[in-house]
Amino acid sequence: RGRGDLWRWGVNAAVDPVVTRWKRDEHGTPIERSGLFVLEFLAIKKGEVWSIPGMFVKEGMTYDNIREKMYNKVFPIANEENLEEDVA
Repeated sequence: RGRGDLWRWGVNAAVDPVVTRWKRDEHGTPIERSGLFVLEFLAIKKGEVWSIPGMFVKEGMTYDNIREKMYNKVFPIANEENLEEDVA
């Protein structure tokens, strides 16, 4: 019992949005590999670690507060210098 690895006692609500799209060629046609469509997703890089953007929700936060904080967390780093595409 106790709080374990979480940052506070009690409920620790979190928001982890998963943003996806089908990868497409220059003509807008979905790309296939081995008969399956290729799915792309949004990830952020902190140092050497890649992760899905997310955050803990503090008590009393509204939807608008959460949306604004998530947007500010993800998009200031999403400029052309910091974007990397993993081509497998």
